[in-house]
Amino acid sequence: MLVIAVVGRKKSGKTTIVEGVTGALTKLGCRVAVLKHIHHDDFDVDVPGKDTWRASRAGAVAVVGTSRVKTFLELHEPLDLRSLLGMIDEIVSPDVVLLEGFSGEIGIIESAYVISLGGRDFRGNLLCECSGPGDLERAIESVEEILRRTNVSHGCRQLREELH
Repeated sequence: MLVIAVVGRKKSGKTTIVEGVTGALTKLGCRVAVLKHIHHDDFDVDVPGKDTWRASRAGAVAVVGTSRVKTFLELHEPLDLRSLLGMIDEIVSPDVVLLEGFSGEIGIIESAYVISLGGRDFRGNLLCECSGPGDLERAIESVEEILRRTNVSHGCRQLREELH
């Protein structure tokens, strides 16, 4: 599993880069997971009034909603980055995990690569520096190159075919 963090200041284009890289890698047959760091504590991804929302508001420490095609998990406890990565790897075994934000925690993952927007300070292995969302193609090319240089590309169908 390759971990790539996209770091930058607020409104620097992180989400655009994450979205573009996710789309490009998915088209190449990679399994991609995205973890987003959210700076405010009052966010909610559930729908008010639905059963899962009601269970959450009643005090459940964890709520899972699942169907034939999708599952969501809401935990009412913070998890550190290492725990999140372990959980994601265990559940979906992605080829690539893209982190949006987490600039203060990247240093604990020694193998993580970083796409830096706007000169954001970080600890980690610089993959590429982008001035903003206009550098999306550069970011995609950098990620594809690191996939080719590592054995992570074995999980990505089209990249695997290009290498053989």
